[in-house]
Amino acid sequence: TIGSFPSDFWEMKLTYDGAFCAIEDNRKNYYMSAQQGKIAKMSIDDNGNIISKGRIDPAGGENYLFINPFTLDKTNQNIMYVAGGQLLWRNNNLKDMPMGGWDSTDIHWDSLSFTRLPEGESISAVSSSKTTNHILYYGTNKGNLYKIIDADKSDPILIDITGGRFPVNANIQNIAIDPRDANKALVVFSNYNVLSMFYTSNGGENWTPVSGNLEENQSGGGKGPSCRWAQILPVQNGTMFYVGTSVGLFSTSVLDSTLTCWEQEGSNTIGNAVVVMLDAREQEGYVVAATHGSGVYASYITDLPLKANSPELISPGIDTITTSTSITYRWTSVPNAVFYKLDVSETPDFSTLKLSRSLITNTFYIASTGIVVGKSYYWRVQAINSAGASLEPNSRKFSVKSSTGINEEQNAPTVYVSNGNLVIKQNDSFDNMEHITYSLYDLVGNCYWTSKMNNNADAYIHISSYPKGVYIVVGHLNDKTWKSLFIHR
Repeated sequence: TIGSFPSDFWEMKLTYDGAFCAIEDNRKNYYMSAQQGKIAKMSIDDNGNIISKGRIDPAGGENYLFINPFTLDKTNQNIMYVAGGQLLWRNNNLKDMPMGGWDSTDIHWDSLSFTRLPEGESISAVSSSKTTNHILYYGTNKGNLYKIIDADKSDPILIDITGGRFPVNANIQNIAIDPRDANKALVVFSNYNVLSMFYTSNGGENWTPVSGNLEENQSGGGKGPSCRWAQILPVQNGTMFYVGTSVGLFSTSVLDSTLTCWEQEGSNTIGNAVVVMLDAREQEGYVVAATHGSGVYASYITDLPLKANSPELISPGIDTITTSTSITYRWTSVPNAVFYKLDVSETPDFSTLKLSRSLITNTFYIASTGIVVGKSYYWRVQAINSAGASLEPNSRKFSVKSSTGINEEQNAPTVYVSNGNLVIKQNDSFDNMEHITYSLYDLVGNCYWTSKMNNNADAYIHISSYPKGVYIVVGHLNDKTWKSLFIHR
């Protein structure tokens, strides 16, 4: 079709099981492929009439995949790269390919022997960069990834850029390259029970897993979908990332490692159809999604999605005091949030975190992580969607006190039991040690003993007659307080 929308009239030009395809700029030539590596070149007029047609896949090619990848060189569309089982093929002169025949040909084709893979390994994905001349990425059905610099030349540079965290023996289905920067790319693995997507911003030197909430578990295991195809689309003020999966189309504008939030697109149109391929024209933000058996869908995307509002915090409330280190955090629901992120810190600027949990789909979370008696904490919750985290989250302060009512802990001394006596070592952080008052409590709050420090010496308390259990030693000096726990066995 030459229409702008998938609902426009379509004509079939190749009567095979369809596979990869490409269109030269200004529709000069169309390239269509069929099962097991057959590739046709066609010239078609605006009325849909075929002007010329011929088969151009390389003679000698073998071990093709049933749906076999190829790509035009995006900086020179006179060049084509074709996956041929264990190695790549390159054609540097598509415009002079003879038309009219219907068989493979050896005209202008070179097999790139330096790309040959071991027996049993096949090239499963091939992608060309748009901005940097002749950079080619290709991946394999064993999870290995390579980059070729100067791929059009007779002496190119081959670099193994397989990520250290890539799943072993998993199938690389697609490689999406940022049209503005060949160093930025998304790699898609189609297997179940693996981390499905990895992103690089430095040409493959480092890779970050970014499949986020598409995985049931952050390890990649569980009931997450199979990912099939990714697309990177520059938009106003940022970038949109799309991925077609076995359960529909998803997008995000923020890649945040394993916490990336992917949000479903076209839930009432595409639904949960298998999205097998994507393409985009960045000039006007035109995105097209092809499904398996459910048609083709398109949309114009020109801007980033909107962030969610921050939720209102319910409990712990402002300046709440509790005696339990198990805290139930509650907040209000936000309509366009996909999940929530909870942070707990001892400082109001959250510069260091005692607890951080994301991917929370409920509006509450119960945890004791990072919480100790005698401290004050700040907590906040952000709503997360495909635009990232909500801005300006509210925060609340709460304090955890001992059931004895004792104030905050400071500079707890060394406490131990020796020969039936509880020994309390001197605390050098206090001046005027002889003015410190000691108290001994059980966990219910009963006071068993109290006394002042004697001449800066260690304190000895005879406890052999006391009930067995956990005790709290508390020291007071003016406005300072410390405490320490010990077990009487």
